[in-house]
Amino acid sequence: MLDSASNVQAIRESDLDWTVVRYPRLMDGEHKGRYQVGYVSKSSGTQLSRADGADFVLKELTEMKWLKKLPVASY
Repeated sequence: MLDSASNVQAIRESDLDWTVVRYPRLMDGEHKGRYQVGYVSKSSGTQLSRADGADFVLKELTEMKWLKKLPVASY
């Protein structure tokens, strides 16, 4: 069984088109449509609703702005 870092490394080394989305604590809650996406930093939020997490993934499937990157989505 691989750990998370090993899984990400295997994905990065593959020939696939990929995006590894990282989330802080996922919460039940409504879709707000207002969240930030970027790299882990001091401005990264500590939570995100599952609905907004799904919103980001669905948008990324068509926009591919974060292709071959590891963004974090949060409030």
